[in-house]
Amino acid sequence: TASTLWTQEQVEAWIRGALGLVEMSLTPGSGGSFTGTGKDARGVPYKLKVTQKPGQIVLDHEYPAPSAPGKMATGQIRFGKR
Repeated sequence: TASTLWTQEQVEAWIRGALGLVEMSLTPGSGGSFTGTGKDARGVPYKLKVTQKPGQIVLDHEYPAPSAPGKMATGQIRFGKR
């Protein structure tokens, strides 16, 4: 809901759906934050960082750039009010 933070289980389910990850390991931090890693079905590794406040969750992710070997690509996915 808009007034609570998501649980680790809810966060993991959201990330799996958003990025299509088949493996994931998250470590809880302070204030509902999480950091960790994951892999998609092709074996592409992701670094994950989740921050949240009531009504909003933000996922920052980093993964190897498909068209630039040795480089990393980044992305951000948001859910909730801005």
